[in-house]
Amino acid sequence: MSTSTSIARRPPAGQDPGSDDEDCRDQDCRDQGPSEPGWREPRLPVALAAPLGFAVTLTVAAALTAGRELLAPSQAVACMCLAIAALGWCSTVRGALLCAGIGWLMFNGFVVNSAGTLAWDGAGDLLRAGLFAGTALTFAWLRALALWSRRVLD
Repeated sequence: MSTSTSIARRPPAGQDPGSDDEDCRDQDCRDQGPSEPGWREPRLPVALAAPLGFAVTLTVAAALTAGRELLAPSQAVACMCLAIAALGWCSTVRGALLCAGIGWLMFNGFVVNSAGTLAWDGAGDLLRAGLFAGTALTFAWLRALALWSRRVLD
């Protein structure tokens, strides 16, 4: 008498995992690394992060420009930082840095200076650019750490 169990197994290295596109929710697929077949990067690549970053930061900058009288400058910076943090969480490190740069351009062009005019104000712009880049890097690295720990510790 034989009993059969349904244990999902990974194919050996170098072998095609199959043509079906599974969701990778079981343990065998989650612990695969970038060099193993069937592994997919869950974060947005640079090619998708850039247009998404443009759209999100343009929308936030437009909203901040419309509500310029309602918010203090530090609150406006915090709102843009929240948008950049969300983009950083969804993107790779390079994509997050690109989103931070786009966010700085949008914030500088529409919120700090009106009518889309870019200008360099010295220390204030340097501080905002560093804050946006630091926020993007922090959340991109936190996401990378979360994905790594889920893959290694599960």
